[in-house]
Amino acid sequence: MVLIQGDIQQIVWKLRCEIELFMQNKDMWNLKKNAQGIKIYGAPSRHYHGMVIKGETKMCMSPEKVYDMIHPTSEYRFMWDAHVDKCEFLQELGPGLVLLHQVMRPSFMGCFSSRDTIDFMLQEESDSKRICLVHSLESSDLPPTPKHVRAFTYPSGMIIEKTENANESQITCFLQVKMNAKSIPQSIIDSSLMSMMQSYLLALRKAKDIAWKPLEKPIGRIRV
Repeated sequence: MVLIQGDIQQIVWKLRCEIELFMQNKDMWNLKKNAQGIKIYGAPSRHYHGMVIKGETKMCMSPEKVYDMIHPTSEYRFMWDAHVDKCEFLQELGPGLVLLHQVMRPSFMGCFSSRDTIDFMLQEESDSKRICLVHSLESSDLPPTPKHVRAFTYPSGMIIEKTENANESQITCFLQVKMNAKSIPQSIIDSSLMSMMQSYLLALRKAKDIAWKPLEKPIGRIRV
């Protein structure tokens, strides 16, 4: 059992509220890039001196397939997501809630060292949409190590919505992460995160060509 700082249910409530605000408040976003069918937006983060990034696009995959492709510990994720090095399941925290240790590869030609996060993830599905939301946690049982820079992800995640086409999905992603790259100006970090969002969504789009069989009893999901 991993000791966690903070009330999990309160953190989940705050996570839901913030993502709902991101979805509903269209006026908060400034369009930063519109290319290859992907729109990238930015807005000031209320958690740190940087930006929260939003990406919007449609994909030629059913919501069910997209949901399986982004499952944190499934084999599918490692077939297309070049950013992730490993993802370790630590424990279940409740219905639809899991605790993960994620390690990301160095990026931008080594400008950003390998980073790790201790995250809880909320995964829910309904008839109209699927959500995969993430928030980092602090734990005295899992301190930073010299191998990686410990980053911290504030409310982030993906909303996968149905469209009129059963083999198409509307994707909305949010990312706000404190990289703890003290020698790099925040403006450069923000620009890099926008590029990372763009490349992530392009890579996920190409995952439509991956042979897919629905996951059986995937860890940490709940239907609501």
